[in-house]
Amino acid sequence: RDYAMKGDAGYFPDWVNNTRGYLGQANPATGRGTGTNEAVNVIIWSWCGQVSGKFTSGKLFDEYLDPMAQLEKEYPGVKFVYMTGHLDHWNDAANKAANQTIRDFCIKNDKILYDFADIECYNPDGHFFEFANDDCSYYKGEKGELQGNWAEEWQDKHKENIDWYNCKSAHSKPLNANLKAYAAWWLWAKLAG
Repeated sequence: RDYAMKGDAGYFPDWVNNTRGYLGQANPATGRGTGTNEAVNVIIWSWCGQVSGKFTSGKLFDEYLDPMAQLEKEYPGVKFVYMTGHLDHWNDAANKAANQTIRDFCIKNDKILYDFADIECYNPDGHFFEFANDDCSYYKGEKGELQGNWAEEWQDKHKENIDWYNCKSAHSKPLNANLKAYAAWWLWAKLAG
């Protein structure tokens, strides 16, 4: 049910109100919503580019983490998947701090996390890119010069339709989308048991 609700996690309180509106009143017997969407048992809200701003403005807890935890209490039969924001090299320090705050919260409180930012830091061979951007470009340092694009470099050395698949990926490269899709499928399978 992708795109079932409009917006993203950066638009508070819209995403919270949209979730409640979509799920309907909680059914005490199932812990899920009622009405036409009573079968929905997993909710995930993605970020666009606002995670750094939420962190620097001090609103990451008030406008994301705490409302997610509240929704979990209201709908105990629904699994709410937390998500880090995509990499943003132009706000590197704030972006890393915001994403680490989300990770720490999830670890401390035993939450489900889809670590979008972490996926964007590694190529399929496990090579880590400390100063990368969501388009897979990587840099010499936080303010350093462009070194290359890890996804393009990997794709050029591997076979399309065997090692990676060409697909559309907003703001990024097909390989990055492949890795995110693999991680999402693994997560959905894990949640399904």
